[in-house]
Amino acid sequence: MRLGHTIEDSRKKYPEITDEILDCLQKWANDRGLPNIPKEQLALFAHSCYFDIEATRRCMNVYYSMRATIPELFNNRDSNLDLQHSLKTLEFAILPKPDRNGNWIIINRLADPRPSQFIFNDSIKLLFMSYDASLYTNGCSEGYIILMDMAKMRLGHLTRLSMNTLRKSLEYVQGGVPLRLKGIYMVNATWLMDKVIALMRPFMKQEFFEIVS
Repeated sequence: MRLGHTIEDSRKKYPEITDEILDCLQKWANDRGLPNIPKEQLALFAHSCYFDIEATRRCMNVYYSMRATIPELFNNRDSNLDLQHSLKTLEFAILPKPDRNGNWIIINRLADPRPSQFIFNDSIKLLFMSYDASLYTNGCSEGYIILMDMAKMRLGHLTRLSMNTLRKSLEYVQGGVPLRLKGIYMVNATWLMDKVIALMRPFMKQEFFEIVS
C-alpha cells in the first residue's frame, strides 16, 4: 500500500524517524502476525507517540486490534454506497492549511438539525475517516485540532447516542489514533455541552479531559 506522502517527506520534518526505529516496529508487528506495514505508516505511529518505542507499540496494538474488531466503525466506509444519508446530515472539513503552529484543523457540524436524521455510528465513522484522509495525505505533522460546531445540536441528539460506541471511540482516540491531538473545541455551545461532557467523562483519561473545552 502506498500512502499519499513518502517517508522522505516525514524525515525532512522529523529526522528522529530512523531506520532503527522503523525496523524495530516492523519486527514487533511481524512477531504478532501483522502484515508488512509501510514505512510511512510506521513513522506516523512513532511520531504520534513522540518516538517512545513502548508507547508506540501500545498505540499500534490498539489501532490494529480495534480496527479489526469494531465493524460498526471501521467497515462499510464507501462514501458512495454506505454513508450517503449521513453525508447529507453531517458536514466534515479539513482546512487546506495548518495553523501557525503547524496543527491541522478538522471541523465537523450538523447540516440537518433534526435528531431523527442523526446516526451516531456514522458520525464517528466519518470523523475517523477524516483523520485517515489527513494522515494519508499530510503525513507526520505537529498536531491536530478538532472543532465541533454545536449550533444545531438539540437535546434529541443525545438520545441517539450509543454509550457502547462512545466508549469504544474514546478508547480508540486516546490510545490508537496515530496523531498528536492538541485540542477538541466545542464552539457555539449551549447548556448541552455540559451534558455531552458528562456522558464522555467516565471514558476519558485526565490528560484527554484537559484538552477538551
